[in-house]
Amino acid sequence: MGLFKPAWMSKNQTRALTSVEAMRDEATLRRVVAEAPLEYVRIRAAEKLDDQELYKRYAQLEADSHLGYAMAMHIEDVDFLWGFIRRDSCTGFALSDIRNRIDKLTAERRDAENLEKLAEIPSMNDIARLVDIASSDHTRDVHFIAQVRVYGGPTPQSIEDNMREAAVERLAELGADEALIEVAYSQNAKLSNTAEKAVAKLTDQHKLFQLASDDTLGWDARAAAVDTLSDRALLDQLTAITSRHGPLETPIEKLAECRIQQIRSEELCHGEHDWELTGLEYNGLGENTYYRCKRCGIERHEIKKY
Repeated sequence: MGLFKPAWMSKNQTRALTSVEAMRDEATLRRVVAEAPLEYVRIRAAEKLDDQELYKRYAQLEADSHLGYAMAMHIEDVDFLWGFIRRDSCTGFALSDIRNRIDKLTAERRDAENLEKLAEIPSMNDIARLVDIASSDHTRDVHFIAQVRVYGGPTPQSIEDNMREAAVERLAELGADEALIEVAYSQNAKLSNTAEKAVAKLTDQHKLFQLASDDTLGWDARAAAVDTLSDRALLDQLTAITSRHGPLETPIEKLAECRIQQIRSEELCHGEHDWELTGLEYNGLGENTYYRCKRCGIERHEIKKY
């Protein structure tokens, strides 16, 4: 009777794997992991068991073999995996693969934690915590995504971005103007474009005027303040200032003039303009067409590329 070995003991990989795929008995699968002569057969049996403790045990017992590496690639314990790659024998592709797995698990855990936090924000009343979330380090998040989320690729709008926006929304709901202004002055919020979103949630016209007038505030946040202003007298005051601005930035006083024109346009035309053609230019790239509304005077520019 001892002459007849089970199919999983065969050295014919196809035959042995076929036998393992048909197995349902846990005890037999564990025996295959321990006794099968072929590594791929042992690995497949271990995969069917889906047992984290078993993976750890064989990753330790046969750390320098393909079996040990394969077991490690199924382990979800990040601390264990860090210990695994610190061995001198873990080099080359194995080191790279395990490190990528650590990064993947770390990103998944971080995403899960942030999704929980995101769900809490709409009912959060802790102003300081909301400011901290809205002003969180965008640069750190971008670096993290670039480094560890390569397995899935970064999304245009990350969970962290959604958290910052939700925090600003909640601060606005709570009427926390001073907190929104604190966010507007945050360097981190400036880098994540959250500063201007915070400014756009303000309704106090005098606070908006002060922000628009402040050369120490970021240009985007100041521009958002101008765009949110609706008080004509305050906008008139802005047109008389001389602001500091970068080479690619429109002076705030010019933005104020445009805002006044926009308000006038809304009052006169309510979005229904009577356009007249005022100019037509051709260049090597396309056609530039300029229009002006006969009633309110607002201008429009269209670009048609060849």
